[in-house]
Amino acid sequence: MYNCNDIVEKIKLVKKSLTPFSNTPTEILTDFECSGSAFDPLGCILNKDGKIYRGVYKKSEEYFKELYNTGILQTFSEIGIMPKFNLTNYYTEDFPIIFEIEKLDIIPSILWSFSMLKEDAKLKILIIEVLNQFGYTLIDGHTLNTTFKNGKPVFIDFGSIIKDTQSANFAEIYMYNIIPLIMLILGDYSTARAVHLGIPPYKLTIPQILYRKSYEVKSAIRRYTNLKNFQIMNKIRKLKPITLKELDSLFPKDCYLKKSDWGNYYSYLSDGENNPRFIRVIDKIKQYASDGNTFLDLAGNTGLFSHIASKNFNFNRIISSDYDEMAIEKGIELYGDKNITFLLLNFALQNNPVIDTIKSDIVCALAVTHHLLLTQKINIDYLFKKIKQYTNKYLFIEFCPLGMYSLENPNVRPDVPEWYTESWFEEHFKKYFKLLDKEVVATTSINGKEYPHRILFTGQCS
Repeated sequence: MYNCNDIVEKIKLVKKSLTPFSNTPTEILTDFECSGSAFDPLGCILNKDGKIYRGVYKKSEEYFKELYNTGILQTFSEIGIMPKFNLTNYYTEDFPIIFEIEKLDIIPSILWSFSMLKEDAKLKILIIEVLNQFGYTLIDGHTLNTTFKNGKPVFIDFGSIIKDTQSANFAEIYMYNIIPLIMLILGDYSTARAVHLGIPPYKLTIPQILYRKSYEVKSAIRRYTNLKNFQIMNKIRKLKPITLKELDSLFPKDCYLKKSDWGNYYSYLSDGENNPRFIRVIDKIKQYASDGNTFLDLAGNTGLFSHIASKNFNFNRIISSDYDEMAIEKGIELYGDKNITFLLLNFALQNNPVIDTIKSDIVCALAVTHHLLLTQKINIDYLFKKIKQYTNKYLFIEFCPLGMYSLENPNVRPDVPEWYTESWFEEHFKKYFKLLDKEVVATTSINGKEYPHRILFTGQCS
């Protein structure tokens, strides 16, 4: 992420190259849908023909021109911390200025991991620090105004920038980012995620959270509020501004490390880029899904296969999802700079509010069905219906005939139910997808005998 001084200098250079704002639109924008907050001082979001525009109110016209002439918006857009935008030739009676905004997938914060919450907080504090150098600030600090593009946070609300240096909304940054991060460290997951599930912040006041009656929570808070963090925690309690340096001090690298149920499994993937199985899956995607532009890996663990896909294809978007938060954290550590967006998602059980948003042309579900069908005992028709909700065109999914076979006991062939067969899986697969291909992509040796271990089914939405 850029630092404040670099961005400030870049803004100054951009301003020098700008000509004064001049825009005399001649075409009336019609047949659009208007949406946005009633409290937005700048204007409204306008939707037309799949494009997103911002309409600037008459009362805000001069303000927007002044802001535009600073070079702030152009610089933020250029470096990727706000969406790309461009002025248009459109206008309406209510909106004398209309500019088009880059259309981004909106990823709600309930699907963010610890690191994503932290990166969003850092982004908003950085933006405030930069804006303050030019007499501006942010009036909104909640997570609804941020999404993630290629794994990086993007602040999407142009209307949150106001001419002021004293009104930065640190209260919302504390409520939606910093307090949840602290609660995650303390193990209080329900409180950490409450505001992201839609519980109004006023029902979760900061004193209520930081002074819980539970002995365990109070004890944990005392341990976390050590001398190093004491002054920072006092700022939080009093809602005073917090700096990037203080945020990093409060949440240093590796401060959030839980034991993962799948920790041992990650080590098995260490040679994944050269794994013949993964190479074969890539070949199948090239063969059958060459027209796919978006990619989603369901149960993607640390994102290794998404990383391999990114090296082989020029997809418009790559998402790696998993319900194991430590897998997501490890993935961000390993591939956070590889244009992969990570999501904390239990696709089989979670009522995902953005299925249509992350729905992708190519969906992969590798080495996961046996866990869902045998351990979690999920109904197979329910499973395929869920997966189809995420799939625009093609599905690449593995059936594991050896069931819960584990490399920890390589010579033990586990028992599987009588009904758990390849033909049973294929029968249900064909209810929801057209079968394009089926191939054994991995075998394993048990007591000297070779067995099919992963069978890849390639399907197309019917």
